[in-house]
Amino acid sequence: MKNPLGIILTLVGLALVIYGITVFGDSGESASVLGLDVSVQDNDMRTQSYLFMGAGVLALIAGIVTMRKK
Repeated sequence: MKNPLGIILTLVGLALVIYGITVFGDSGESASVLGLDVSVQDNDMRTQSYLFMGAGVLALIAGIVTMRKK
């Protein structure tokens, strides 16, 4: 049987990566005013999304390594 810690780390890592991608997609808005495209970006949300994605990748790697150990 696989180590439950590895499975939990893998699932948490996948959830963090998905959440980070979602936060990244919601971090900017754009609008068209008189034919001009105006965009606004929230740099704090982008930084937060990078942190979530990085933590998710680390958790995925740790989960895979934990599951592969015997």
